[in-house]
Amino acid sequence: MNKVLATALLTVILAGSVSVAQAETGYTQYGKTTTVGKTTTVNKTHMGNYHTTTYPRYTTATRNTIMVPEKMTQKERELFAQGRVHFFSKNYPESINFFKLVLRENPRNVFARQGLAKAYFQRGEFGQALAEINEALRQDPVTGTFYLTKAQILDVQGQSEKALENYLTFTAFNPYDTAADEANFRSQQLMRELEGELTAEKVAYFKGLHYLSVERPSEAITQFETVQRINPSDDKVYVFKGRAFNELNQPQSAIQNFEMAIQQNTNNPLAYFFLANTYDREGKVREGRANWEKFIQQAPDAQATFDVIRQKSFSTFN
Repeated sequence: MNKVLATALLTVILAGSVSVAQAETGYTQYGKTTTVGKTTTVNKTHMGNYHTTTYPRYTTATRNTIMVPEKMTQKERELFAQGRVHFFSKNYPESINFFKLVLRENPRNVFARQGLAKAYFQRGEFGQALAEINEALRQDPVTGTFYLTKAQILDVQGQSEKALENYLTFTAFNPYDTAADEANFRSQQLMRELEGELTAEKVAYFKGLHYLSVERPSEAITQFETVQRINPSDDKVYVFKGRAFNELNQPQSAIQNFEMAIQQNTNNPLAYFFLANTYDREGKVREGRANWEKFIQQAPDAQATFDVIRQKSFSTFN
């Protein structure tokens, strides 16, 4: 099993790198799950702060961990720290104010934007929370927890199909994250609730993501091939199919799929990200570097971009 690429959405896979996943995981121990009528309660313990909110049909625990970017000015760092302090003390209005001050200093600070989205979420301002996390994902499509945050926001708004896709995107790229069990549980609930409402293409796509999430890459590939028979031009399917081939230790097939994703959409930073990773693993340094450069150009604000520039001595792209 290729565990290196399984956590790739949270971190750049480079020798000696510090995983963003390490900053977000290792906190949650999952306890008993009980179901009463149409409400499911997931009981958990958490070494940090946990906020539990009840909505119709289920109870979801929203992880209150806010990742800290490595690269900040001293002023940004001080403001960010205040935003986190107020967030953990549940003073969400002040948390929002401080995260906004961080973004005033540096609009490219995606983790401040995620913090802002989470604070709005806790206040029940779901529309504003969604706008902020969408902007965070536009700037940084590689940090996996952004998809989880978006899924939770969409879920409480009743946008079940979109929530399902984001839960599954998170778990497909991050099956070892401590939040993956909860996200998988909720995604399976949503699949049952949406039964009969999804197109055949969507059913196959979501099943493929699920199989990738539970370490069954061969079955994931079968589902993605079903999607491609219906819609051969969906670039994101090629990305996930390439990921599945990497899980099977078939790098040439993975490369072919990432390249097909780029043929379908030259503005897909995830395809360049995984293609560069795969070339690096195969020792093809020149090809890897060329694709890292394209990834950096398309996602200059991503935490992964900072990691690549720092660890591979790339010049900074503006």
